Amino acid sequence: CIRFFYGTCRQGQNCEFCHLAHREPKVKMDKAQRQLFEMLGEAEVLSLVLPHIERRCGRNGLNRRMLFVIHMLRRRLTSLPHPDDNHVLHARAVIPILRKFTVARLLELIRQSPAFPSGFKEDLKKLADRSLGRQ
Repeated sequence: CIRFFYGTCRQGQNCEFCHLAHREPKVKMDKAQRQLFEMLGEAEVLSLVLPHIERRCGRNGLNRRMLFVIHMLRRRLTSLPHPDDNHVLHARAVIPILRKFTVARLLELIRQSPAFPSGFKEDLKKLADRSLGRQ
């Protein structure tokens, strides 16, 4: 949180941004990776991002706290038509950077994707905030 850095964040635990000190700058996709990701449908995005969210939660001991978020994402993925294998194969170029993303950043990718309806994005944000004790 840039405001926390300057001592002006008034959101406290309700802040959407991290207040922890980090050794490395925020990992970001380059322009080509962002454009590629924006072209993907819901099923393709989830099939790429969900395994990284599950792995990260497991490594960071967040499985219990994020159980409902992961369940929501899995349920959404199974309700969609099978992802286009050509799109997923082409998009696999972003996997190395996805491995470096935090759980929060991976969820942010879903929320920023134009493929998802706004209602789903809002529900995901509320559930993630509740799971992380932000509400």
